Amino acid sequence: MKEYKTILVEKKWPVGKIIYNVPEKRNPMTIEMVDEAIDAFIDLEKDDEVRVIILTHTGPVFSSGMPQAYLLGKNFEEILELSHKLMGYQAFMQRDITKPIIAVADGLGAHEAADIIILSDRAQFTLPAINIGLI
Repeated sequence: MKEYKTILVEKKWPVGKIIYNVPEKRNPMTIEMVDEAIDAFIDLEKDDEVRVIILTHTGPVFSSGMPQAYLLGKNFEEILELSHKLMGYQAFMQRDITKPIIAVADGLGAHEAADIIILSDRAQFTLPAINIGLI
């Protein structure tokens, strides 16, 4: 199993699990996290023992989305590139992963693409990008 900086990956037949693991920063959707998650999804998709993929988190926040600090000092083209990368991640999960994806959230989070989303009674999903004019 590969080592990652921003996610954990677990496998226990028949389940593969991808865990966002930067709780001290509220699991931000950085380029690094997106690239690592895509890599992990591809590995689990290719693994014949894995029948379903669970996407979850450590800490009180599932994902805070794209960090607004990423936008500081960036021009329009750079912001658009970052935005496309994050939207591409969700499209990738819907388009390229054939195994069921179950997102399990027990806290605050941004929208995730998944076949099934299981929320605890404490979970809340938000769309913070609307507050700064990205949508």
